[in-house]
Amino acid sequence: MNRVLRNTLFFSLGIVFTFYFYGCREGREKYEVATAMEMYESTAKMVIGETELSEILDLQQKVMTNPTDRDLRKKLGMVAVDTVARVILAVGVGISNPEVTSPLLQKQQARQAALIDAARWTAYHLQWQKDGYTTNFGQISA
Repeated sequence: MNRVLRNTLFFSLGIVFTFYFYGCREGREKYEVATAMEMYESTAKMVIGETELSEILDLQQKVMTNPTDRDLRKKLGMVAVDTVARVILAVGVGISNPEVTSPLLQKQQARQAALIDAARWTAYHLQWQKDGYTTNFGQISA
């Protein structure tokens, strides 16, 4: 990514771990919920480079501009969703508010916005996993 983009936008990688388990109703195994520390430690072991993040961000932006393109949503899902590891990667973007005078407050607000954006993308990925990418971007509402 170029420096102008970095200086303009505050990027926050929202690595959202989504544990979803499939199985028959009878004889379901019990799964232990990972603690926050366990998730942090497993995240530290993952190698996520700037190239991967840029690719995810680029695909997310393309999906936003072409919300009805199912093939594009599938391509994003192939890059951002690891069903074996049960991990969804989402890049959230938060823009700094120039009217806020405190640099620390600007950074905190941008980070919060980026995390919310990453959570939104995660919600879409979960929906797309359920319905085979039929839901258009922009159709999910709270």
